[in-house]
Amino acid sequence: MDHPIVPITVRFDRRRLLTVGGAVFISIALGRRTDAHDPTPAATPASTAAGAKEASPAASPVASSDPTGPVFESPIKSLKFIPQEIDITAGTTVIWTNEDVVPHTVTHKVKLEDQLFASPMLLPGQTFTYTFEKPGTYPVYCLPHSFMTQKVVVSE
Repeated sequence: MDHPIVPITVRFDRRRLLTVGGAVFISIALGRRTDAHDPTPAATPASTAAGAKEASPAASPVASSDPTGPVFESPIKSLKFIPQEIDITAGTTVIWTNEDVVPHTVTHKVKLEDQLFASPMLLPGQTFTYTFEKPGTYPVYCLPHSFMTQKVVVSE
């Protein structure tokens, strides 16, 4: 007995297609933006006593050198900067640590030409530091999650 050929049609669930497409778009966009605002130079080989080149150890991205003054630690958790407002004195170094499960940035929220700092994409467990030398109010946000904001208020 011959069976008629039945054409197979593929149905796309519109929501599923948009979700997968959106996830692919975001992962591509984040992959291309990982070093877009990286103010730190790339790791360069260090010379040894014998003159041979060795790779420098990889570290978390930082904008400031080792802090010499007061330090304020600000975790990033549950898609939030904690606390939402930081009150510090000039010369204080803020250390942001990504304790979340997704990558984040710590970006000074001003026009690009006035921007003082912008971290690269911080993977879970990575840190970013910046020393605030001048009094003022510094708005901060996360580049891929613009709803994540923080205000750093620096006094004399």
